[in-house]
Amino acid sequence: MQQDGLSPTCAEVALARRYWGDRPGVMAMLRPRGGDFCYSPSEIAGMLALLPALAEAGADAVVTGVLQQDPAGQLQLHHQALTELAAAATQLGLTFCLHRAFDALSDPLRSWQQLAAPSQLTPARVLSSGCRWQNPAPVGAADNAVAGVGRLMQQLALGGPELVVAGGVNATNLPWLRQQLMAALPQANTTPAAVRAQPFSFHLYSAVLRDGWVDPVLLQAVLAQCNSPAA
Repeated sequence: MQQDGLSPTCAEVALARRYWGDRPGVMAMLRPRGGDFCYSPSEIAGMLALLPALAEAGADAVVTGVLQQDPAGQLQLHHQALTELAAAATQLGLTFCLHRAFDALSDPLRSWQQLAAPSQLTPARVLSSGCRWQNPAPVGAADNAVAGVGRLMQQLALGGPELVVAGGVNATNLPWLRQQLMAALPQANTTPAAVRAQPFSFHLYSAVLRDGWVDPVLLQAVLAQCNSPAA
C-alpha cells in the first residue's frame, strides 16, 4: 500500500479467497510497479501473463489501468493494451475494472464517454475521486471525493460503468456524498430498483483504518450508514 497498491502474490490472493469463502468479491490489483501508469510492452506482457495465475488463485476480478501519452503529451487510455487485458480477463471469468489511473487522464470526462459506449473495453467498474491523480501529490492538493464531487456527478450523469467513489470517503461524509450523487442521476434511475441496478458504490479502505489496522468501531460506523433507511 506504500505504492498505492500493487499486484498481490498468488499466495495472498489464495489467502484472501480462503477467508472470503465462496462469495464473489475478491478483487486483485493488476499493477506491476509504483509510479505512473504508462507501462512498457514487456510490463504489459507481464500483466497479461499474470492473469491466469490470479484466476487460479481465486480472484473474481482484476482492477487495473494502462495509459499512454499522445503526441501533444496528453495522457489517454491505452485502448489497445486495455482491450487485450479485458479480453483475457473475460476469457478467464474475471470481471474487469479500472482503478484510479482514470483520474490521471488529461480529459477524464471525454474518456468516461468513451467507456460508456459499448465496446470490448467497457469495464464493469471505474474507481474515481473526481480529482486529478498526482504522484506525489503536491502539499495541500485536494484529492478526495468531497472535493471532486462535481466531476463525479458529471460522470454519473453520462451513464456508463459503475462508478466506485474513492478518496477520503468515511462514515461522516458518506451520507452527503450519496445525496449529491443521487441528485446527478436521471430521474428514471432514482427508484430503488434502478439504483441497485447501476450506478455507484463507495470504496471505503481508509474509512475503517486506524494506525494501519481495520478498526471494528470505524467499520461498524460505516456499516450503519450503508444499512440506514436512506441508503
